[in-house]
Amino acid sequence: MTRFFIALWGCSNETQLDSGEMDVCGTSLRDDFILQENDCPDGICFVEKGPFIMGEGNRNSPDQCPSRKVQLSSFSIDETEVTRFQYRQCIDNNSCSVTPDCPSQANIVNPERLPQTCVTWEQAQDYCIWKGGSLPTEAQWEKAARGTTGASWPWGQAPPNCGVANFRYAAAYCTGGPVEVGSYKNIDPLVSDTPTARSPFGLLDTTGNVWEWTRDWYDASFFRYADDIDPQGPQECSIDIDTPVSSCTEKVIKGGAYNTVQDVTMGNARGFLTLNLYDDNIGFRCAYP
Repeated sequence: MTRFFIALWGCSNETQLDSGEMDVCGTSLRDDFILQENDCPDGICFVEKGPFIMGEGNRNSPDQCPSRKVQLSSFSIDETEVTRFQYRQCIDNNSCSVTPDCPSQANIVNPERLPQTCVTWEQAQDYCIWKGGSLPTEAQWEKAARGTTGASWPWGQAPPNCGVANFRYAAAYCTGGPVEVGSYKNIDPLVSDTPTARSPFGLLDTTGNVWEWTRDWYDASFFRYADDIDPQGPQECSIDIDTPVSSCTEKVIKGGAYNTVQDVTMGNARGFLTLNLYDDNIGFRCAYP
């Protein structure tokens, strides 16, 4: 199985937000959540321009510190992870290369609706270019998944359960493998004890199921010097906050997977993976100008 990495170091209480928005690094004062109506026509969601709170940086995750207000231009992004069916269309068009077959151990009704997994970063990017876009930047992914107020999950601060997401819940997996995209879309917070699975911009499956590639190189220190307007990721990287910068070798992955624990599924959590690695818990979605 492919090894992926998540930073787990100590963190200071620094912050770069306006007074009153955050008290210490990683403690959001906005626990409420209001779903914004968004139909995501043709499976693509629109994310309006403007600021959002990026990062969280609790004491275990200094690579997410300092929490900061970031301005993004408007963009669009896939409602769900790219499916096997969609990716095969790219192969048939001779624009994408064939991937290994990675079956899911979950109870699957329609395998064509499974997220395309076992895909390298380059294969994912090739598909997105074929569709007229690219992999999202880390900032784009995070805003689309979390909303603007710094919530830990799409619905707010309440931790997920197996009724709203596919991840490792306590000591057991919710399903044992990736499930079809959109499996939680019909959850209604008005008639259910579980929160809505949609993000404020309409995205599904940003909590668990499969990790998602982003466009950005991973740098543990990136949040300390990243641009406040449309950050594009670092050009030089350090895998550890205290090491000198060097050539970048890993890309940021976001969202957690069916076999990762609750904290890893938080919208601010950052994993990183070498470009040519793949696994049954790694997929992607595309962003568009």
